[in-house]
Amino acid sequence: MAGEPISLRLERLLKKQKLFPKGAVLLAACSGGADSLAMTSVLQQVGQEEGWQVFVCHVQHHLRGEEAERDALFVENFCQKRNLPFIRTDVDVNSLAEQEKISVEEAARKLRYQVLRENCQKLNAVAIVTGHHQDDQAETVMMNLLRGAGTRGLRGMQTRNGLIVRPFLDAARKDMEDYCRQQGIVWCTDSSNECTDYRRNSIRKELLPMLEKYNPQIKRVLATTAYLAAQDQEFLEELANDYLQKNSRIKNDSYMICLKGFSELAPALSTRILMLAFQNYAKEKDGQLERKHVEALLQLIKKGRSGSTLNLPGVKAEYAYGFLTISRLGKAKANESFSTVLPVPGHVQLPNGQILTVDVIIGDEPVPARNQAVYPRSLVAGIIEVRNRKNGDRFRTKNGYAKKLKEYLIDKKLPQPERDRLLLVCSGSDVLWLLNEQAAGWKADTHFQEWLLFALTEGGQ
Repeated sequence: MAGEPISLRLERLLKKQKLFPKGAVLLAACSGGADSLAMTSVLQQVGQEEGWQVFVCHVQHHLRGEEAERDALFVENFCQKRNLPFIRTDVDVNSLAEQEKISVEEAARKLRYQVLRENCQKLNAVAIVTGHHQDDQAETVMMNLLRGAGTRGLRGMQTRNGLIVRPFLDAARKDMEDYCRQQGIVWCTDSSNECTDYRRNSIRKELLPMLEKYNPQIKRVLATTAYLAAQDQEFLEELANDYLQKNSRIKNDSYMICLKGFSELAPALSTRILMLAFQNYAKEKDGQLERKHVEALLQLIKKGRSGSTLNLPGVKAEYAYGFLTISRLGKAKANESFSTVLPVPGHVQLPNGQILTVDVIIGDEPVPARNQAVYPRSLVAGIIEVRNRKNGDRFRTKNGYAKKLKEYLIDKKLPQPERDRLLLVCSGSDVLWLLNEQAAGWKADTHFQEWLLFALTEGGQ
């Protein structure tokens, strides 16, 4: 609004987004620069109307000697004058950079957000609020564009990303500085921002000024591009998430995706399905799924060769019989070495907590209920055990024929990881019951004989 004081403009910008509920606890990340000081001040002003409780956190990175300590003390003094609760945390950036073989810039960012999240949790705050603005957004979009990012990268920073909230992405750096001037707020200047050895600084001080010769509004243009890309990305991610909700499940700590109709999807959607599947299963320490990984996954699916595997950051993908299974790399398979004797009559507890019981009954061929199986005792050669499958395992069909378990599982198109996780009730190499499957069979020679009744029930305390 023309002629409107900058303080009112920023307050109105914060209010209209309705980012926080009344009475919320907020954690403001404040470095001492004009943007973070303006953000903290506006947050406090509007917070008085909304009942917000604002805490301020400053992370001392110890990268700029006395200057860094000056900034920390400055922010502390700023908070004391305004009766804002202040939290200071000192971190060792160089040690982390050396330990994880990453850049100092990346290590500083990693530690900073770690500290902010930890304090947010301690305070039970609903958000970590930062002072990022339109100029920061333009730099982020340009950085992502230069490294070859797609729509996800072009959307830049989001107003809300988990606990991180950036209310002022529509405000320019000049707006934040003008606010400080009008409010009589003196801000700190970070000398490291002048060093063009850092990619972001080089873009800010060299590339964007050059592009302004071609379009004086380049920063706003890049911010608008980010906004439009975010809308497209949000829509496609909704479609991808809908596909996964209908066609995926977690089983035995693996993420299984039924690829029904997958080949008919547009590439813009199929690639996002794979990326979202990775995000749903992988952990933060596993790293990011890059374009080369997505292309390799698409080729794995396209070839359609059952048993084909692909190593991804921290996880393994396997294609088998129209399913893509993502599982943890180097993780022992569930129930891999499980083996125990099942007394007759008696019971055992399985690794998943369920109870398997066996009893003896006499009479006609019983009709088993759900989660039950019956088997003629005369066909059981020796002790009964519960274990994982082995080479040579077989079972009898109801017609009396012997069938190899491996062939049965292949006919069922059960992926290799699922086969290895199955538990069997066996007597020697004869499979009496394949738990949760109907593989076991029998041939009754008489109407009246002894039967073994197996029953699977939920475990108790």
